[in-house]
Amino acid sequence: DVAAANADGTGAIPMPTTVVLDAEGVVRWLDVHPDYTTRTEPEALVEAVDRHLGGLPG
Repeated sequence: DVAAANADGTGAIPMPTTVVLDAEGVVRWLDVHPDYTTRTEPEALVEAVDRHLGGLPG
């Protein structure tokens, strides 16, 4: 019983989320998975960083 297990009594479950923020803290990319068993693929994250932030440092 999810509602009984949650501290707030709701039936909500966590959703894995990956967020790319710029230097000012503005969300530039967001990937949310309603299925808690899935995650953002590393390649998708690298592509998002490249596209929105100009690549990884170093």
